[in-house]
Amino acid sequence: MIVSLFILSFLGLGISAHLLSKKLKNEKIVCFLGQDCDNVVKSKYSKTLGIPNEVPGILFYLVVFGGVLLLSQGKEMIVDLRVISLLRISAVLASLASFYLISIQVFKLKMWCEYCIASAIINGLILILVFL
Repeated sequence: MIVSLFILSFLGLGISAHLLSKKLKNEKIVCFLGQDCDNVVKSKYSKTLGIPNEVPGILFYLVVFGGVLLLSQGKEMIVDLRVISLLRISAVLASLASFYLISIQVFKLKMWCEYCIASAIINGLILILVFL
């Protein structure tokens, strides 16, 4: 589980950082299958309270990454319980946000972003793993 969470957090961090970098540089975001990544990622739904959606994503993946590092140390039981609780709460919130944003793609934008879908899948997998 620890290794899987480490890999997933690294992948999610990479996706979020890539998208944020492209947005900040105002570069076109190209999907592998020719979907509408650029239009989705730069839509009016791409920010929450003026903050690019990638920023909370990056913070979430850093929390998972840091939590995995702490859990891999195997120190005190109380620390492990707190870290696991933090990971679970964070994973639930991230998965809810992903579900909302994917719903926006389906029902409002009617466009798909492969990076966003990959991030949502990663969040779902993290959610499953932290509850095992």
